[in-house]
Amino acid sequence: LITEEVECDSWGYKYNACKVDGKITEVSLVKQNSRTTCTDGETYGHKNKTLFVDHGCRAVFSVTYVSKKAWASVDATFDFDGAE
Repeated sequence: LITEEVECDSWGYKYNACKVDGKITEVSLVKQNSRTTCTDGETYGHKNKTLFVDHGCRAVFSVTYVSKKAWASVDATFDFDGAE
């Protein structure tokens, strides 16, 4: 597993997707940079390789993910790009 800080910003209250190089397993808020409250499942969240923000949430997040290379060594037949 790899953990790194990722800054992801929703400007103009619009949806924004911030990709990482692997399947995300956990996201936590490190530092909120917006007046708009960042709430997991409402103004930010994740799916597959994407951290997303919306409705004005701007923040730095701690993102834990399984790298594509590491996952491939576990199961070479796994369809990483289609993973839920």
